[in-house]
Amino acid sequence: REASSSSGPSRAVTMQSPHAGPRTAQVPQSILTMSIGAVCDPVRTLFSIGCSHGPAARKPSVGRLSLPDMTSLPAQPTIDDLGTPLALVTFCVVDLEATGGGINDRVTEIGAVKVRGGEVLGEFQTLVNPNTHIPPLIAVLTGITNGMVADAPRLSSALPGFLEFSRGCVMVAHNAGFDMGFLKRACTEFGYDWPRRAVVDTVGLARQAMLRDEVRNHKLSTLAAHFHAETAPNHRALTDARATVTVLHGLLE
Repeated sequence: REASSSSGPSRAVTMQSPHAGPRTAQVPQSILTMSIGAVCDPVRTLFSIGCSHGPAARKPSVGRLSLPDMTSLPAQPTIDDLGTPLALVTFCVVDLEATGGGINDRVTEIGAVKVRGGEVLGEFQTLVNPNTHIPPLIAVLTGITNGMVADAPRLSSALPGFLEFSRGCVMVAHNAGFDMGFLKRACTEFGYDWPRRAVVDTVGLARQAMLRDEVRNHKLSTLAAHFHAETAPNHRALTDARATVTVLHGLLE
């Protein structure tokens, strides 16, 4: 993962209410006509729908279809089969900072942006006391020091607020395995159920959507620059989450 920073005093959770005047993100019009199934699920063709898998699966006959064969074909998929339009989907774009990338490392910051239909509905940010020493290299990379997190809440206190903030959302992250891995382990550690939800990884999406000559790599900083993000990623959670919002919209164009 490209470690996803602005230094400053420790801050508790901050949220922007949608009633306080949501900000409008630069979202391509084409996104509003897509469905979430096109992002999270593989494309289903008539052949893949009509053919079963397993012992009963048969290779299509080379001869002409008989009347029973023709009438047994599935009906053409309708608009309703495409799933929820993206304009109606609420995404929670999240980024975590941590003391490292291992399973025994600890979260030091959570940042998230909730968006729907191109509007920013709210933001969530908190530093987290990892209850362990932050390695010097990580402190230099993220700008998060031991002193900054000394009075920050522990993850056990910060996690419930984030789970409530992201409730019902499709989760989005750049290299989602990193962020989702930490969140799932935290839920297990502190006795919370990890809700089953769709997850969009903008790294995987970029690898499928971008041509080789468009970008030199799929790092967040590279993609953010390519899509002219107003917020440049700097290895701080909320800043990187904001940049990922722009990348997500650019990839779905």
